[in-house]
Amino acid sequence: ALESKSIGPPRVAEAPVSIECRVDRIIPLGEQGGAGNLVLAHVLLLHVQPDRLDAMGQPDPHKLDLVARMGGDWYCHASSKSLFTVPKPSGKPGIGVDALPKRIRTSSILTGNDIGQLGALTDWPDTDFVQQVSSKIKRLTSKGEALDAMALDSLAQQWIREGDIKEALALYLLSTDL
Repeated sequence: ALESKSIGPPRVAEAPVSIECRVDRIIPLGEQGGAGNLVLAHVLLLHVQPDRLDAMGQPDPHKLDLVARMGGDWYCHASSKSLFTVPKPSGKPGIGVDALPKRIRTSSILTGNDIGQLGALTDWPDTDFVQQVSSKIKRLTSKGEALDAMALDSLAQQWIREGDIKEALALYLLSTDL
């Protein structure tokens, strides 16, 4: 046990992260077994062991071995393979999901997160950039043939996950004859 600074109950000294909070509200989520409660709390203090921080002094998810609660008896580890980032807006508003072509918004392959990253871009790719992506596609496809819808979505998703978000949007802006 380790004494807390702003609440009565002690913290667990070995825990990589401990949160001191005050419960504001408990909302029952149903009457049947397993329905549970939603607990809304105000965080008063966050304690993170120094060896779990990155070079900027922020919690490093790769060092935390995070666990997520799923449902029933299921939990999962947030492993390095499943982690990704979504860049924070630079203060300039993004182009917005609603402004994206319908083809992107209705994709059966792109996830909501993928689409959100495209909508968070602050600028549309210019003509020169789109042409560079067109040349890249011609090099990737044999004989420069056009990609079908599923191949296009899959490639765009791969690029988004690799951090090449603007390239992925440019891919959609190309005509069908790449």
